[in-house]
Amino acid sequence: DLHLSIRRQRQMCIRDSFSQFVLFYLVVVRLSKKAKFYTIFNIIRSALSVLSALILTFVYGMDIGALILSLAIIDALSVLVLLILNPVKISFGISLVAFKESKELLIYGSSGLLLNLSLITITYSDRYFIASFVGVESVGVYDQGYKLSQLSVIALTAVFFNTINPNLLKVLESNYATSAKLIQHYLK
Repeated sequence: DLHLSIRRQRQMCIRDSFSQFVLFYLVVVRLSKKAKFYTIFNIIRSALSVLSALILTFVYGMDIGALILSLAIIDALSVLVLLILNPVKISFGISLVAFKESKELLIYGSSGLLLNLSLITITYSDRYFIASFVGVESVGVYDQGYKLSQLSVIALTAVFFNTINPNLLKVLESNYATSAKLIQHYLK
């Protein structure tokens, strides 16, 4: 069903947002040499995710969407726990934000945000158009083809970046002045 597919994609977007925050915070936890907290937190988080997926599936009779929903619920709770406990004492405040860096983030971040919003719009709207003009049964075939092509592009991109990153990072660290020409070479 088209609406079910779109609902799952929304759940995945929400889960990914919470998950990215948790992963970002846990990187700071690891860098702060709090490995014990990191390990215990991840074990509890994983166990609760499995337990909530089992409860949603077998008690509430949900389908495969229970996996996504359980991860979203546990990651949302993880965000709350991390914000309340704040084991590495990260502070948030306007006075800590520098205008120069904020301007850079807005310039570069706005293009990424616009691109992501455009991709989300295309991803959601095309299924509605197909359902309207062709029929709901065609949406499933299209959706699977779209996912397959998306995985292919992601795999090729990963291979590309895994190939160029070691050399590019070395040049960026040691000889920043020549990095622009190397980046241009890689883009070609």
